[in-house]
Amino acid sequence: MTPAERAWINGGTPAQGFINGIESPFAGFFQLFANPFGDALFMAGLLGIGVAMVAGAD
Repeated sequence: MTPAERAWINGGTPAQGFINGIESPFAGFFQLFANPFGDALFMAGLLGIGVAMVAGAD
């Protein structure tokens, strides 16, 4: 769980923190998304998943 002081709304970087910890052959590709745009895309994806679950998507 992310502490409140590191939350996105408080200036945290959720996607960048996750992406910078990736150790795989594709790590260089994923580094393209380690920026503020990647953070917004990550959060939009989480919102989409949440909305789909609430709406009852199968």
